[in-house]
Amino acid sequence: MARDTLKCGRSNSTLSTAPAWYVAAHAGSRMKRIRTERILLAIDGGEESGYAITQIITLAKSLRARVRLLHIWDVASAKETWSQAESLLGRAAGAFRLEGVEADELLGVAGKGGLGRDIESAALDWDADMVALGSLGVGDVEAVLRGSVSHEVLTQVQQPVLVLRGPPTPLVARRLLIASGGGDEAQLAATAALLAKHASEAIVLHVGRVASSMEFALIEPDERALEVAEAGAEAIRRAGISATAEVRWGPVAYSITEAAKVFECDIIVLASRPPSDLAALVLGSVTHQVIQRSHLPVLVAGSSYNETPRSLLKVLAGKSEADPTAEDLTIHLG
Repeated sequence: MARDTLKCGRSNSTLSTAPAWYVAAHAGSRMKRIRTERILLAIDGGEESGYAITQIITLAKSLRARVRLLHIWDVASAKETWSQAESLLGRAAGAFRLEGVEADELLGVAGKGGLGRDIESAALDWDADMVALGSLGVGDVEAVLRGSVSHEVLTQVQQPVLVLRGPPTPLVARRLLIASGGGDEAQLAATAALLAKHASEAIVLHVGRVASSMEFALIEPDERALEVAEAGAEAIRRAGISATAEVRWGPVAYSITEAAKVFECDIIVLASRPPSDLAALVLGSVTHQVIQRSHLPVLVAGSSYNETPRSLLKVLAGKSEADPTAEDLTIHLG
């Protein structure tokens, strides 16, 4: 039985090699060679973890990926003994192996930085391509007050994070709903490419922006909104996935979740999240609103993608250095 023990905390290590999507893009492969080889699944024994195990078994089989099951044991907690923690991991790993999925186990001891940091450390040390976990789907404020693990992970882990909810049904990822805000094409393409072997098509959605007051309204022109959506769709096509551009108007999180229903999508893909609890609250955190509203899995781009050189991001997005980046708005005075 493959099991490692790790004392967790903030990791000072860096990725031993560049991420697969970075290497593939740098080699001029248009990201079609990207593979998801390593999925780190964090479990805690709760109902949501049980759902996640069932869903990740299906996904890992489809992608032919290895899975590392991570459980963080808190020595100060009276919820379980070390032996019980080992048994939890053993049962979970057994479920994967029964389905022919290669899986090993990592039992960690909680560090002082919180579970988000512990999971981040394990993901970096193993060079995971994706981190997965179950979620209760609570809102921003509740997540911060309750210390939601999924909230911690979304603000701290560098890799793409797959947040799983809903009943323990097999995870199908044939049709993706990819929300593009403009300027995030490369992030989204690199993230969606992780599912390219599994997904056959994608709907790239841009929600048109409207800002209004008593005296005026700022409305993103239809032409500009469609350009943003089409730019996102082209980036997804470069990742090897057939894509269609769509535009909707209204509250962003609501528009995303409703479009996912209308187009019968299997997974929602979002750009990288705010870097802190405060930023999440100030920005209204569309990511957390979508997770709260939808029972579909939500795949969120890794925060490390924000550090990608601008020139490479433009290549991934199919842009040249000369392309304009200004975003035009039409002003209607009241």
